Amino acid sequence: MINNPKIVLVEFEDDYNELDEKNNSLAYKINLDTKEVFDTDGKLVENDIFFKIVDRGTYSLIDDKGRVLYVIEDDYVPHSIPNEYNDYLDFKIEDGKIKYLDKYKVISEFAAIGKEYTF
Repeated sequence: MINNPKIVLVEFEDDYNELDEKNNSLAYKINLDTKEVFDTDGKLVENDIFFKIVDRGTYSLIDDKGRVLYVIEDDYVPHSIPNEYNDYLDFKIEDGKIKYLDKYKVISEFAAIGKEYTF
């Protein structure tokens, strides 16, 4: 049973040199309730995001207490996370919120295919 899932953490290595050479990893936190996206530094993302991930991403569903509930590791972008061809993150940001994100589809997909964590 999932108790109050709140955040999806998307982490990936930049194998395609879209970032500078000093920082080749990136993470985004998506608040499922507000649909706000925060970058590695915790800043609100206000522009669209488009990054090639292919099958190297790690996706964590985290509850309101910061506990990991489910993880999808070293995989393509899940269908419930806005993407293009499951290879690219494709976040359309409008008024500080990610478009085309359905909290319940995200939760269902993580519960169906993610590795469950116990605490």
